[in-house]
Amino acid sequence: MPRVARQRVGTLLVLAVSTAFSLVVALLLLKGYESLIGADIPYSYCVEPRPVLWEPDSEIGFRNRPNLTHRIFGKLICHTNGAGFRSRRDFLPERDPGRFRIFGVGDSVMWGSGVNQEDSFLGILQRLLADDLPDLEVINAGVVGYSTYQERLLFEGRVVPYAPDLVFVNFCSNDYLPTEDPFENVRGIYASYLRSLDGPETPAIGALSSVLERPNVWAALNRATRDPRMQRSIREVLIDRPIIEMARLARERDIRLVYLLIPLTLEGRRDRELRLQVRRTLSENGIDYIDFSEALSEDKEIYRRERRFEEGLVHRILERSGLRGLLNALSLDALDPIPSLRNISRLRGMREAQAGRNYIDRIGHPSPSGNRIIAEEIHRYLSKHPLSFPGARRPSQ
Repeated sequence: MPRVARQRVGTLLVLAVSTAFSLVVALLLLKGYESLIGADIPYSYCVEPRPVLWEPDSEIGFRNRPNLTHRIFGKLICHTNGAGFRSRRDFLPERDPGRFRIFGVGDSVMWGSGVNQEDSFLGILQRLLADDLPDLEVINAGVVGYSTYQERLLFEGRVVPYAPDLVFVNFCSNDYLPTEDPFENVRGIYASYLRSLDGPETPAIGALSSVLERPNVWAALNRATRDPRMQRSIREVLIDRPIIEMARLARERDIRLVYLLIPLTLEGRRDRELRLQVRRTLSENGIDYIDFSEALSEDKEIYRRERRFEEGLVHRILERSGLRGLLNALSLDALDPIPSLRNISRLRGMREAQAGRNYIDRIGHPSPSGNRIIAEEIHRYLSKHPLSFPGARRPSQ
């Protein structure tokens, strides 16, 4: 090989090696910056707790693991007591006369995704009620990912034995089915539920059984509910019936039940229609509720910016160039820049949402200010309707 050609090859090799080295250094610096600002938590970990927080349950699918202290959502610490409730202390089913007991039943909104327990709306509500009810217990039985049917099972099996005076149940328009199935047993529980039904719900059973057989359950459910008649039939099976059964159990045991209707951050037309239909079901069955659709404002700009990033030129080049496939093939996933860039973008959006708005993420988890709004609305509601239900029990003042 001529000398000039050898020099060119050598120059190209040096250039390639230096370029590769510079890229690796840049990626490592990006990873270091991601870790420094606290964005090095996978998005699913920021939104939902890892399955280590749960244990399997043959009747409900899964439940909070008891006696657990675990870091979640990046910088927060989760505590559960011996019963799996989000609390640092245990509660006995029996209680002293005059003690007032409030339970929260629901999904990630009730649990308090993204905030410490004291900053969840149940924690804030307890402080707001402390003067009126000095001997007060507020117990958070929320479980991330729960559906309306799972909440009804939890209420009967694990909440009723504690004889609460007042139970809040949150409802979001994605509560048709669980959003989690960590132990892959939820489908079987729902299949058993459908087999137990008869009567007017029968037309929906076939469609729902088909939905449960699909790999992507939520996509199949969304397709099924595009038909308004099927949507109504499925709603009656998965939402209305469990709500009505829970209300019946509450009346039999002299427990006041109040539903909290929480809108999603990016609420669509079908979400709004479902919330209005659930309001109608609650009214027709004499169930108290509070609708937070006006109190909690939407802020779509943060999520539009995140979408623009995900659709941006750099993202598309890296996504379509084959770089990700090469990194995976070489087991160099840690050098993939896409997760770091996405995490940093999301963290910035979440912090902006926490600073002055009512939501943390596009799913609908309230920020600290949003949780305060919910607690204050509940406090105002209770001050106006303290004895608006039969058999209300309040401790002596």
